[in-house]
Amino acid sequence: MMSSMVMVQAWHSSTRGDFTAGSLEQAGVLPPTTRTPAGYRTYTQVHALAAVAYVALTAGVGPIQAKTILRTAHRSRLPDLLGALDAAHARLHDERQAVLLAQDVLTAISAEPINDPRADDAMTISQLAGALGVRASALRHWENEGLLTPTRSTTGTDCLSSQPAAGRCPVRCS
Repeated sequence: MMSSMVMVQAWHSSTRGDFTAGSLEQAGVLPPTTRTPAGYRTYTQVHALAAVAYVALTAGVGPIQAKTILRTAHRSRLPDLLGALDAAHARLHDERQAVLLAQDVLTAISAEPINDPRADDAMTISQLAGALGVRASALRHWENEGLLTPTRSTTGTDCLSSQPAAGRCPVRCS
């Protein structure tokens, strides 16, 4: 059995002060607690381990899915918990596959000659956003930050990007 001091140390090292025990209990991350006659919550080793598990899961799958997994662990049957964990792993696998595909695309694009742009290489901001798999607002933000330098059409209404400009886009793979 874990001593009270070890539980407190585990709790403080896992939470980093981002949340309180009460908020985690209310969110369903911690199992329900009992209360003393004076109304104080009584935490056990299970609560400390659940807090540590939440922090570890949050690092891997994010806070929303971590909460879902721990709520399932506390309130459901084992097959439901295993299903939630499988779903988290499947999502992470899909994200890794998307990153690998994006890396392959970037490798292929970087091999194309960029010193000889053609008129048909130009794209509107919407077309470029679609090709990169990002929102047009992200490209506008990158332009405002000086990360992308597109040329403008003569009417000034369409933002045209050549391959050199697109090759410098800070593509976010997520």
